[in-house]
Amino acid sequence: AALRIAYMALAANIHDTVVVVGVEQMTHIQRDELTASLATASDWDLEGSRGATFASLNAKLMQLYIEKYGIQRSDFAPFALTAHSNATSCEHATLRKPQSEEDYLNSQMLSDPVRILDASPTCDGAAAVVLTTRSDLATNVAGRRHVVLAGSGASSDLLAVEQRVEPLKLRAVERSMGE
Repeated sequence: AALRIAYMALAANIHDTVVVVGVEQMTHIQRDELTASLATASDWDLEGSRGATFASLNAKLMQLYIEKYGIQRSDFAPFALTAHSNATSCEHATLRKPQSEEDYLNSQMLSDPVRILDASPTCDGAAAVVLTTRSDLATNVAGRRHVVLAGSGASSDLLAVEQRVEPLKLRAVERSMGE
Protein backbone atom coordinates (compact mmCIF):
# COMPACT_ATOMS: atom_id res chain seq x y z
CA ALA A 1 0.00 0.00 0.00
CA ALA A 2 2.82 2.42 0.82
CA LEU A 3 4.45 1.88 -2.57
CA ARG A 4 1.14 2.53 -4.32
CA ILE A 5 0.55 5.75 -2.36
CA ALA A 6 4.06 6.91 -3.23
CA TYR A 7 3.48 6.06 -6.89
CA MET A 8 0.19 8.00 -6.88
CA ALA A 9 1.90 11.01 -5.26
CA LEU A 10 4.40 11.04 -8.12
CA ALA A 11 1.74 10.51 -10.78
CA ALA A 12 -0.30 13.42 -9.37
CA ASN A 13 2.81 15.65 -9.31
CA ILE A 14 2.44 16.16 -5.56
CA HIS A 15 6.10 15.16 -5.10
CA ASP A 16 8.97 14.48 -7.49
CA THR A 17 10.79 12.07 -5.14
CA VAL A 18 9.40 9.79 -2.43
CA VAL A 19 11.16 7.33 -0.13
CA VAL A 20 9.13 4.29 0.92
CA VAL A 21 10.39 2.38 3.97
CA GLY A 22 9.10 -0.83 5.53
CA VAL A 23 10.31 -2.29 8.83
CA GLU A 24 9.35 -5.49 10.60
CA GLN A 25 10.50 -6.65 14.01
CA MET A 26 9.46 -10.15 15.00
CA THR A 27 12.26 -11.52 17.18
CA HIS A 28 11.46 -9.51 20.31
CA ILE A 29 8.60 -11.76 21.50
CA GLN A 30 8.19 -15.46 22.22
CA ARG A 31 7.13 -17.83 19.41
CA ASP A 32 3.66 -18.58 20.83
CA GLU A 33 2.90 -14.87 21.21
CA LEU A 34 4.19 -14.20 17.69
CA THR A 35 2.07 -17.02 16.21
CA ALA A 36 -1.02 -15.69 17.97
CA SER A 37 -0.26 -12.14 16.80
CA LEU A 38 0.21 -13.23 13.20
CA ALA A 39 -3.08 -15.14 13.32
CA THR A 40 -4.89 -11.83 13.70
CA ALA A 41 -3.91 -11.05 10.09
CA SER A 42 -6.12 -13.92 8.94
CA ASP A 43 -9.90 -13.77 9.00
CA TRP A 44 -10.22 -13.70 12.78
CA ASP A 45 -13.82 -14.90 13.03
CA LEU A 46 -13.41 -17.86 10.69
CA GLU A 47 -9.73 -18.75 11.08
CA GLY A 48 -7.60 -17.11 13.78
CA SER A 49 -10.14 -17.41 16.60
CA ARG A 50 -10.50 -21.11 15.76
CA GLY A 51 -6.79 -21.83 16.11
CA ALA A 52 -5.71 -21.45 12.50
CA THR A 53 -2.14 -20.28 11.97
CA PHE A 54 -0.35 -19.24 8.81
CA ALA A 55 1.30 -22.66 8.80
CA SER A 56 -2.07 -24.46 8.97
CA LEU A 57 -3.66 -22.16 6.36
CA ASN A 58 -0.69 -22.62 4.03
CA ALA A 59 -0.87 -26.36 4.62
CA LYS A 60 -4.49 -26.32 3.49
CA LEU A 61 -3.52 -24.46 0.32
CA MET A 62 -0.51 -26.69 -0.34
CA GLN A 63 -2.65 -29.81 0.01
CA LEU A 64 -5.23 -28.39 -2.40
CA TYR A 65 -2.42 -27.65 -4.88
CA ILE A 66 -1.03 -31.19 -4.57
CA GLU A 67 -4.48 -32.65 -5.19
CA LYS A 68 -5.43 -30.30 -8.04
CA TYR A 69 -2.21 -30.70 -10.01
CA GLY A 70 -1.37 -34.30 -9.07
CA ILE A 71 2.13 -33.53 -7.89
CA GLN A 72 4.28 -35.11 -5.22
CA ARG A 73 5.16 -33.48 -1.91
CA SER A 74 8.83 -33.54 -2.95
CA ASP A 75 8.04 -31.33 -5.96
CA PHE A 76 8.08 -28.35 -3.59
CA ALA A 77 11.71 -28.98 -2.60
CA PRO A 78 13.30 -26.81 -5.34
CA PHE A 79 11.71 -23.66 -3.88
CA ALA A 80 13.40 -24.11 -0.50
CA LEU A 81 16.63 -25.46 -1.95
CA THR A 82 16.99 -22.56 -4.37
CA ALA A 83 16.34 -20.03 -1.60
CA HIS A 84 18.96 -21.63 0.63
CA SER A 85 21.43 -21.90 -2.24
CA ASN A 86 20.97 -18.20 -3.05
CA ALA A 87 21.43 -17.31 0.62
CA THR A 88 24.86 -18.94 0.81
CA SER A 89 26.40 -16.11 -1.22
CA CYS A 90 24.48 -13.25 0.39
CA GLU A 91 26.20 -11.78 3.44
CA HIS A 92 22.93 -10.36 4.83
CA ALA A 93 20.90 -13.57 4.45
CA THR A 94 19.43 -15.12 7.58
CA LEU A 95 19.84 -18.82 6.72
CA ARG A 96 23.10 -19.26 4.81
CA LYS A 97 23.38 -23.03 5.20
CA PRO A 98 22.92 -25.04 1.99
CA GLN A 99 20.25 -27.75 2.13
CA SER A 100 19.92 -30.99 0.18
CA GLU A 101 16.74 -32.65 -1.03
CA GLU A 102 17.24 -35.21 1.72
CA ASP A 103 17.45 -32.39 4.30
CA TYR A 104 14.24 -30.94 2.90
CA LEU A 105 12.34 -34.25 2.97
CA ASN A 106 13.52 -34.97 6.51
CA SER A 107 12.87 -31.48 7.89
CA GLN A 108 10.39 -30.93 10.71
CA MET A 109 6.71 -31.05 9.76
CA LEU A 110 4.96 -27.84 10.87
CA SER A 111 1.48 -28.55 9.61
CA ASP A 112 1.16 -31.41 7.12
CA PRO A 113 2.27 -31.04 4.33
CA VAL A 114 4.18 -27.83 5.22
CA ARG A 115 7.69 -28.50 6.50
CA ILE A 116 9.92 -26.05 8.30
CA LEU A 117 11.97 -25.51 5.12
CA ASP A 118 8.76 -24.39 3.35
CA ALA A 119 8.15 -21.66 5.90
CA SER A 120 9.74 -18.25 6.14
CA PRO A 121 11.97 -17.79 9.17
CA THR A 122 11.09 -15.49 12.03
CA CYS A 123 13.41 -12.54 11.65
CA ASP A 124 13.66 -8.77 11.63
CA GLY A 125 14.05 -6.84 8.44
CA ALA A 126 13.70 -3.61 6.59
CA ALA A 127 13.58 -2.43 3.00
CA ALA A 128 13.51 0.93 1.31
CA VAL A 129 12.92 2.16 -2.21
CA VAL A 130 13.32 5.61 -3.71
CA LEU A 131 10.76 6.58 -6.35
CA THR A 132 11.46 9.62 -8.44
CA THR A 133 10.33 11.36 -11.60
CA ARG A 134 13.62 13.27 -11.76
CA SER A 135 15.80 11.83 -14.52
CA ASP A 136 18.95 13.36 -12.96
CA LEU A 137 18.39 11.30 -9.80
CA ALA A 138 17.35 8.15 -11.61
CA THR A 139 20.51 8.04 -13.74
CA ASN A 140 23.18 9.45 -11.42
CA VAL A 141 23.02 7.07 -8.47
CA ALA A 142 26.49 5.53 -8.55
CA GLY A 143 26.58 1.77 -8.47
CA ARG A 144 22.84 1.34 -7.98
CA ARG A 145 20.49 -0.29 -10.41
CA HIS A 146 17.31 1.50 -11.26
CA VAL A 147 14.07 0.12 -12.57
CA VAL A 148 11.02 1.63 -14.17
CA LEU A 149 7.79 1.14 -12.25
CA ALA A 150 5.34 0.29 -15.00
CA GLY A 151 2.21 0.83 -12.95
CA SER A 152 0.35 0.21 -9.75
CA GLY A 153 -2.95 -1.45 -8.97
CA ALA A 154 -4.85 -2.55 -5.89
CA SER A 155 -7.75 -4.85 -5.19
CA SER A 156 -9.10 -7.02 -2.40
CA ASP A 157 -10.75 -10.39 -2.06
CA LEU A 158 -12.22 -12.61 0.60
CA LEU A 159 -9.64 -13.17 3.31
CA ALA A 160 -10.81 -16.51 4.68
CA VAL A 161 -9.45 -19.42 2.66
CA GLU A 162 -12.64 -21.43 3.14
CA GLN A 163 -14.80 -18.64 1.71
CA ARG A 164 -12.89 -18.27 -1.54
CA VAL A 165 -14.59 -19.77 -4.60
CA GLU A 166 -11.21 -20.97 -5.88
CA PRO A 167 -8.76 -20.92 -2.95
CA LEU A 168 -5.73 -21.34 -5.20
CA LYS A 169 -6.68 -18.45 -7.44
CA LEU A 170 -5.61 -14.96 -6.40
CA ARG A 171 -8.52 -12.97 -7.79
CA ALA A 172 -7.36 -9.72 -6.18
CA VAL A 173 -4.03 -10.01 -7.97
CA GLU A 174 -5.74 -10.63 -11.28
CA ARG A 175 -8.03 -7.64 -10.79
CA SER A 176 -5.24 -5.29 -9.72
CA MET A 177 -3.17 -6.27 -12.77
CA GLY A 178 -5.97 -4.91 -14.94
CA GLU A 179 -5.67 -1.43 -13.41
